[in-house]
Amino acid sequence: MNQTKKGKISIKRQIRKNQILNFFRQNESLSPAEIAKLSELTLPMVSDLSKELYADGYLLIDETSKTKVGRPANYYTLNPDGGYVIGVHISVKKINIILLNLCEDIVLIKRHTLVDLQDEMEAIRHIEGKVYEVIEEAEIDYDKLLGIGIAITGLVDRENGRTITYLGSGEPLKKTMEERFKRPVFIENDVNAMALGEIYFGSGKNISHMACINLDWEIGMGLVFNKELYVGNKGLAGELGHFKAVDNGEICSCGKLGCLETVASGRALVSKAKMAMAEGTSSKVIHIVKGEIDDINLDVLITAAKQGDNYALKLFEEAGHYIGKTLGSMLNLLNLERILLEGRISELGNTILYPIYSSIIQNSLVEINEGINVECSTIHDKAASLGATTLISNHLFETPLVDANQFV
Repeated sequence: MNQTKKGKISIKRQIRKNQILNFFRQNESLSPAEIAKLSELTLPMVSDLSKELYADGYLLIDETSKTKVGRPANYYTLNPDGGYVIGVHISVKKINIILLNLCEDIVLIKRHTLVDLQDEMEAIRHIEGKVYEVIEEAEIDYDKLLGIGIAITGLVDRENGRTITYLGSGEPLKKTMEERFKRPVFIENDVNAMALGEIYFGSGKNISHMACINLDWEIGMGLVFNKELYVGNKGLAGELGHFKAVDNGEICSCGKLGCLETVASGRALVSKAKMAMAEGTSSKVIHIVKGEIDDINLDVLITAAKQGDNYALKLFEEAGHYIGKTLGSMLNLLNLERILLEGRISELGNTILYPIYSSIIQNSLVEINEGINVECSTIHDKAASLGATTLISNHLFETPLVDANQFV
């Protein structure tokens, strides 16, 4: 047998193993006969492949199956310790890292303040160091690390693993990180990753048409159509923050005038608050920062709003109006069934939810907004890092649409 044919047979077996592993993501325990039925493979082949997966440490014998009446078949279950995936969420100010085992249980979560993303090499070294810290603290075998998914704010060329807005001046971030970690790495825009996190772990399960809105230092949107992530022609769909919100408004970071980000993003709100405090506006904000106007940040404004500060509440109410107005117009076009609010501003709950919802109703057709479900995420700041883990797990396991026979 020549080496090419041997290689194709090896690929074919690996695809079928991945298909079998994928069935265990939806079923806690399966027998070879049940796997054969699901996969439409022969029972001898399934038995052989299952034994290999058991020998490789991906599967365990389900001991509870031995309590069944009669001569029991071997039932298998996923081995939690069979492999691990890491999800990294890189925002402008913070980095969140999450480690999941093969059963997609959370093993460890770490949150850190991030160094300036403009200092690219230092930021990359910082991210690398924090990922290795997680691996060491969790005390996992590095050989069992299956890969790393990275969700990063800004524009992302997902097909080529290149970031555009941040960390994009050198080699593609995917290539850089794969060289450092010697593992598969996949890159995605953070709001798209949030949508994936909601689909697999949050409130987006069983929702066909949905938008995840990231309300943070910047504003972005992840779209789900027919239960699948929609990224558009170049993977750049969902730039909600750059919808025009006001005529003759301020210049945006993108170079256009009056974008939603200029009136409703964390960056815009912090800028407004600093000017207001400098002009002597009465607010708890200035007391929280002990008179140091330069120390005002988004977390300070959120804290003030939670304490009932009138200025901060009005600031977020106005932002909610602009966000809802934009979403209302979007709903008229897309007719979604659910909108999930993500990001630090969503931590305000009803304080931001009510003005957004009210503005959506005012700016969309009754027939379209009737029954629309607008809510804050239940997985909060874990959404993007959880979604990033699916970039790896889906690549490894979700191969049912691949025709293994083409590799023989």
